[in-house]
Amino acid sequence: MKKRVVNIILLIGVLVIWIFVLKKSFNFFDSKNKEPIVVNNESNDLPIFELKKDTFLLGDFRRDPFLERYSKRPVPVSKKNIQNKKEPSKVKNKVLVKDNSTWPKLQYFGFLKGNNQADKLAVIKINGKLHRIRERGKIENITVKKVYKDSVLLVRNRKTKMVLK
Repeated sequence: MKKRVVNIILLIGVLVIWIFVLKKSFNFFDSKNKEPIVVNNESNDLPIFELKKDTFLLGDFRRDPFLERYSKRPVPVSKKNIQNKKEPSKVKNKVLVKDNSTWPKLQYFGFLKGNNQADKLAVIKINGKLHRIRERGKIENITVKKVYKDSVLLVRNRKTKMVLK
């Protein structure tokens, strides 16, 4: 019986609080308290403030305030210092090795991964022929080093090439 009385009293209290809240919110939107807004069309000549940059010159600080010691600054590089330095002589006898082995036309389509196999199966088109090659597999003197989601790393004659999708 006591619980029922306490619950009724609390319910009445909550209703009273909600009535005050709703009354305040509706009075806020009520037009009785509104005053008409007066717009002044006169132009006010207020001064326009201009911000000026505060510029200053930093001095030569040789003492480190945190380490409490003096430091030596490096000498600034000038054009005279650069011109006086001798450039290392360039090698004139360069041997250019031409790469006779050109890569065939390659196109990477993606990879498959089975439940039983740990290696990924890449789908690659080499010179117009579609091949399925596993990682570390070899076909037409091309070894598949690593298969990624968007690319494949191929090795041929100790030269690597990354083929994108």
